[in-house]
Amino acid sequence: MRTTRFLILIIISTLLTACGQQATPSRTFTTGDTLLNEQFDSPDAWEAFADEEIGFTIESTDGAYHITNEAEAFIWGLNHDLHTDAVFELTTNQLSDANGSAYGLICRANPDNNGDGYYFLISDDRYFTIAKAQGEEITPLKPWEYAATINNDPLTNTLKAVCIDDYLALYINDQFVMEATDETFTEGFTGLAGAPNPENNGRLHVTFDNLTITSATLTGEETP
Repeated sequence: MRTTRFLILIIISTLLTACGQQATPSRTFTTGDTLLNEQFDSPDAWEAFADEEIGFTIESTDGAYHITNEAEAFIWGLNHDLHTDAVFELTTNQLSDANGSAYGLICRANPDNNGDGYYFLISDDRYFTIAKAQGEEITPLKPWEYAATINNDPLTNTLKAVCIDDYLALYINDQFVMEATDETFTEGFTGLAGAPNPENNGRLHVTFDNLTITSATLTGEETP
């Protein structure tokens, strides 16, 4: 586990721009075998690490995966199972005050643990994006958009991330909100990540729970 790139200022600033949402996904998919059903009951299931000087802690405790972060950067924790085409579903619960923090799930995270991978992110002020982290940069594949479907009182939400072939899609609280395509990463680990908003001198405390990973394949042709 390492702290990652200091481009959080760029990402948070894009939250000021709201874009229109696509009503329906252009691709359909079917799911197969359950690859993982993680309740975070074991402290050894995922990475655990803490750095008091930088100001973060990640650990499985009390039946959930906790990220506490005061650093001006994303931090993340990975499991160690390699996945290719899959659908990921989990519950997030932000325990800190709303201040523009961003957090979510990583699919196809680089096994070298350098932060590379696809990030499916939401913020506590109801914005979301799909981003790609690669080589010291984290870049939204689509601009941050606003979604009223994101709960912020309380700050509890369910996320579903689709990573199949070059197709990426995000569902929030069972509603489709965004899709993108990218061919950079084809397989990797699963990660959970979060960062506070440094403009607000923030502190993020978010938990992740009830993570299910299911094998998946695309079905049919792309809808225009």
